Amino acid sequence: MLKFNTSILLLIYLFLCSCQQNNQSNNSEISPQSIPSFEIAPGFKIELVVSEPLISDPVAMTIDEYGNWYVVEMHGYPTDKSRTGKVMFLEDTDKDGLPDKSTVFAEGLTLPTGIMRWKKGVIITDSPDVIYLEDTDGDRKADKKEILLTGFSLSNPQHNMNSPMYGLDGWIYLGHEGATTPKVFMEKFGDDGNEIRFKDIVDGPVLPKNALGRNVRFKPDSHELEMMSGKTQFGHTFDPWGHHVSNSNEHHLFHEVIDASYLARNPALVVKNTIHYMPDYGQPVEVFPLTDNPEHQLLTSVGVMTSACGVTWYTGGAFADFDNSTFVAEPVHNLVRVDNIYTKGAVMFAKPRYKEKEFLRSKDSWFRPVNFYIGPDGAIYLIDYYRQYIEHPEWMSEKMMQSGALYNGMDKGRIYRISPENMTSMNWLNNLSLGEATSEELIGFLDHPNSWWRLNAHRILMDRKPEKFSKELTSLISSAKNSSAKIHVLWILEELGQQTEKGIQNALQDTEAGVRETAIKIAEKHLSDFPDLEKDLLNLKNDPYSKVRLQLLLTLGEINDDKAKKASLEILKKDLESEWFHLAILSDPNNNNFQFFTKAIQELDNNKIEGKRRFISSLAATITRNGDKKILENMIDLAVQKNTPSDIWWQSSVLQGIAQGMKWGKSKSDGMAAQKQQILSTFSASTHPEIRRAGIELLKVIGLPEVHAKTMKQALKIALDPQAIPDMRIDALSLLTLTNNEMQLIPLKTIIASGTNKEIQRATLQVLTRLEGTNIVLFLLDKWNELLPDVRNEALKLFMESPERMLVLLEAIENNKIQASSVEWSRKTHLMNHRSSEIKLRARRLFQKDEEQRRKELQKYQIALSVKGNTTNGKKLFNNYCNICHQLNGEGGTNFGPDLGSLRNRSKSSLMEDILNPSKSIADGYDSWTITLQNGTVKAGIISTENSTSLTLKDIVGKELTIPRDEIIKMQAAELSVMPFVLDNQISPSEMADLLAFIKNEQK
Repeated sequence: MLKFNTSILLLIYLFLCSCQQNNQSNNSEISPQSIPSFEIAPGFKIELVVSEPLISDPVAMTIDEYGNWYVVEMHGYPTDKSRTGKVMFLEDTDKDGLPDKSTVFAEGLTLPTGIMRWKKGVIITDSPDVIYLEDTDGDRKADKKEILLTGFSLSNPQHNMNSPMYGLDGWIYLGHEGATTPKVFMEKFGDDGNEIRFKDIVDGPVLPKNALGRNVRFKPDSHELEMMSGKTQFGHTFDPWGHHVSNSNEHHLFHEVIDASYLARNPALVVKNTIHYMPDYGQPVEVFPLTDNPEHQLLTSVGVMTSACGVTWYTGGAFADFDNSTFVAEPVHNLVRVDNIYTKGAVMFAKPRYKEKEFLRSKDSWFRPVNFYIGPDGAIYLIDYYRQYIEHPEWMSEKMMQSGALYNGMDKGRIYRISPENMTSMNWLNNLSLGEATSEELIGFLDHPNSWWRLNAHRILMDRKPEKFSKELTSLISSAKNSSAKIHVLWILEELGQQTEKGIQNALQDTEAGVRETAIKIAEKHLSDFPDLEKDLLNLKNDPYSKVRLQLLLTLGEINDDKAKKASLEILKKDLESEWFHLAILSDPNNNNFQFFTKAIQELDNNKIEGKRRFISSLAATITRNGDKKILENMIDLAVQKNTPSDIWWQSSVLQGIAQGMKWGKSKSDGMAAQKQQILSTFSASTHPEIRRAGIELLKVIGLPEVHAKTMKQALKIALDPQAIPDMRIDALSLLTLTNNEMQLIPLKTIIASGTNKEIQRATLQVLTRLEGTNIVLFLLDKWNELLPDVRNEALKLFMESPERMLVLLEAIENNKIQASSVEWSRKTHLMNHRSSEIKLRARRLFQKDEEQRRKELQKYQIALSVKGNTTNGKKLFNNYCNICHQLNGEGGTNFGPDLGSLRNRSKSSLMEDILNPSKSIADGYDSWTITLQNGTVKAGIISTENSTSLTLKDIVGKELTIPRDEIIKMQAAELSVMPFVLDNQISPSEMADLLAFIKNEQK
């Protein structure tokens, strides 16, 4: 169990009094709670080492090789862009080990978010720029300023580019999530960035606009610049082997699995996701705060992770049994979460280290941990922003925004030292000499148990670029006590150009899996220098460690010979259920050929697992999208030929994959008459249903052959036959969606009106959506009162097919032929955000209240705030109106909108206002987007995942569509929330009280 350590509080209090006395502070009360009440895990202590007035609003820090301490202050959060940001230089003048003097090292920064030591100065992240600052004359003030990179969006401060980190491979990594779409602060934070480039390099590398919201890495000296495949919000970290781990609000731990460089080599590959969400305990993540009188705004509650930031993998070497642990700050809940990390397959998973407890938590609601730093003593330095409010007003109530309290605490801030109880006092400040160490001594520090010493020694060595120490570096690989030292040595040798074939071979055979994995990456860079390395790589195909096999599979994609291809398939067979191995082998563009396709089917045929279907489908889609028509025709010929039942799995998978590839690829269906005819011939009762349905779906993409009348006539006969097998009738109707023959209109209408089961009625309506003109919608209007609810939903899809039909629907609602309540809310939102001004205005008149009427409606519901609600009835209301797109603590409904379990600690008034007026403030990540594609079609939904090559849209029922970025012409966020404006027309004030009681989990 955790414990409350009163002796630590006394220490904090005495130090704080001394600090204030030494600095002659006039503040008699530093916060609502002068002594923060902490509860920390057994075996640890927490000490206050610096606070106001020496620092205020701290968000990041670094310690250089001389023990100089730099702290970044972001005073402008949440909305002030008047360049109040600073970097403070801290000193210990009385030699007691603690800072007692601070100097403004740099000022005039907008919203600075991170810092790292570089050369003789520091690198600062301050959107839109990455800046190098240096003090050249020793007065503790930066007098040299150089903009390294520029172009990042200056968006909501919670999402700006941040946290520069020096990687083991010599790159500098920047945390980045991309611009948000503000609704309230559009003028201040509506910037969506520009192309990312080096400021003063004319012909240097250029990344797409705002790097597509991806993390970025760069090398200032060689002017290299790359976009990564993952993203992060605020903070990121590396494990000892260089795996990149990130966080974002409620998603507090995820890691990038495959580098963007591999995915980029095959433009035909459509990638749904590149990151793995690590917690094995579900979503939303429960947390256990201790706060007295918590200050919460939107989308927060006691018990749910909502503001994760500052993720840090502990590599300090001073915490027993913490080598595989991550620290994550949760400022909204005033706590620090620690997870234990383990590997399963090719990815990492997390378990909470403490059961129904936290590593650190405070009763003080102003305690706002935002970041961590591992010091030269192995302690963790916790950065406390210390504000009354931490949420951005973009998601606050109007009353809160106008209260004048947003900046309460901006003159305060603290940094704490977390260490084992028996650790000695802090003694490194202005008291280190690593910068004076010889190169030989620096090599020795690469084997230090604390990553602070390893990384700084690594960085200084690369700064010096010594030429005579390859022998000492190589010998460290065999003598190192710490396996992480071997990773440092391998990358330093690589950067210095001193790799040898023997050195790489030895690393490939190392007993530590992380070393072998790194050695594979390095071997990949030397295949032309040392051709025999291919043999050494192939010897690892049976490596017992999945991450090693995954990296090997990616590297083999750089080798285009039969041995590599054979080994790749052998590795795939071992890990066929893993989508990551699918992506790895498909990222090789040399696999976009018929020979590999047929070989893969043969090799995987005996695998009795579902993964082979998904892989073959993805392979067929990738080959199709590449655009080789001859290969496409050969694949179709194989997929539709008569074979044994054992071939069904791959034949149907191939047809499904081709259909997916044809949607987004370069392949055209012109001249494929024979293949179209072959596919049409699969419409037969003697054809296996999987083949038949996959063939129809493919025909929907490529179209019918010229000769099709006989088959379509047969399909119509089956569709109209009430005695036919229902599945065959549905397939027949699906095939009929490919015709525009209005002569079929009359008989199909009889199915709609006959009371046939709803699945067949829905399938019939899908046929009708293909018919031109408004006649069919007029027919549906006439029959509206006879349609079952499920069929009405399908009928509404028909109305939404074109602007002309949308106008018919709006007119029907205006004339009371269709009730507005019959139109599902996401469709109302689509109509109210339509690009046609006529549709948008008419829809808004029907569905949206004006502000005066809305205030009256809100006033009407005020009684719901003062009466006790019935949670049982509230649950029924939630199920009827809310769980169509919301879950409550991970249960029920879909996650199209935010989990409403995260609202329980908000006031009833604020919660009710957002229910009744949802477009006033849209939760981050739940904007509705309209996307126009190259083929002219328009798709809508929320963006569930995105990466450098594609994005995935999710609709209200959870159906996802992954779209390649090169198919997108335009993206536009909707002005209005996808939540309905008319809930007040559907529930009474007393029912509102019940709904609020249920959401807030009030006792009966």
